[in-house]
Amino acid sequence: MMFNQDMLTAFVQILLIAGALNWGTVATYNMDFVNQLVGSTFGSYVKMAVAVAGLYAAYQLFMSFYPAAAAAADAAPAAPAPKEEASQA
Repeated sequence: MMFNQDMLTAFVQILLIAGALNWGTVATYNMDFVNQLVGSTFGSYVKMAVAVAGLYAAYQLFMSFYPAAAAAADAAPAAPAPKEEASQA
């Protein structure tokens, strides 16, 4: 099974939904479901993954508003021009 862009996007969306629901329960009931489900030590890693997913989503959003920047990021760097050697005659 190959990992592709669609799978990454789906994984990021799942993490963001889980993070949003967790923040909602913290604000409403003062209850942190991530820490209750996985423990406080591993919960820190889960929350860090949610933060990285948020940064990735922000990057994707930025690139959707600036297609020229997205095209430049996807383009391969140009090859350097060949150097002309001076001929001695």
